Amino acid sequence: MQPNTYLIIILIIIATQFLTTLTISLLNYNYKKAIPKEQTAKKDYIRAKRYLKTNIKFSLVKATIDTIILLVVILTGLLNVLDLIIRSLGYGPIITGVIFFGVIGLASSMMNLPFSIFKIFYIEKKYGFNKTTKKTFILDIIKSMAGWIIIGGVGLFIILTFFEKTGTMAWLYCWVALTLIQIFTMFIYPVTILPIFNKLKILKDGQLKEEIKEYLDINGIDIKIENIKIMDSSRRTSKVNAFLTGFGKNKRLVLADTLLKNYTQEEILAIVAHEVGHLRMNHLPKKLIVYSVETF
Repeated sequence: MQPNTYLIIILIIIATQFLTTLTISLLNYNYKKAIPKEQTAKKDYIRAKRYLKTNIKFSLVKATIDTIILLVVILTGLLNVLDLIIRSLGYGPIITGVIFFGVIGLASSMMNLPFSIFKIFYIEKKYGFNKTTKKTFILDIIKSMAGWIIIGGVGLFIILTFFEKTGTMAWLYCWVALTLIQIFTMFIYPVTILPIFNKLKILKDGQLKEEIKEYLDINGIDIKIENIKIMDSSRRTSKVNAFLTGFGKNKRLVLADTLLKNYTQEEILAIVAHEVGHLRMNHLPKKLIVYSVETF
């Protein structure tokens, strides 16, 4: 296959991705739903619709700028310039590759930083959701970068080693390695990674805890009661959230503290049922299978 053919394939993928994002955003933007008649609900609905439209516009602007930058980088040969500079440092192929992708990752993070700042400190603040301080924002960036350096660096080292040592079957070994890394990350996430960003407390004894425990027992859901955690989401946002994460004994049912402050016990139990539905429908393994197919 000629280099120009690869370039055409890459450009088609980029264009398809952008057009898909554009189409989905426009469909969401133009979606019509009956406005509630009750005055308070009507007010909340209109505000939610404005928030959705603002985020759609923001995502479209970001996708457009990202696509333009990506095309400029590819078509002007900047990647080749970067490659030659890093090769000139005289390291071996594996370390050279890790540095190469590290520089690209750092540049990508720096380009995304203004968008993150605008999203959190303008859009979220405008609609009354943002609770993130500048200190928390900076610490989150540092923690995220440290995590990507460790996990991404190790993963890249393994992948590039396979390419260096295993010849024409390298792609297959890399695929298996990436899948295993993904499974491992999902396994350790609730125990090791999540607590780095958020404080997690055990749900206090009381009626809510008893009702959740009873619901889990009745439906045969194997989650230890001490693994039902309350997360300090209110440090970053006034939005509510809940999710199930982890595998096996590491499964965690996480409820945002904002959820407990703003919802009734009956509503919280309904949200727990929704999250348990993800578990019963095996959405996490299915998501992993989709990821593995895409990686393949």
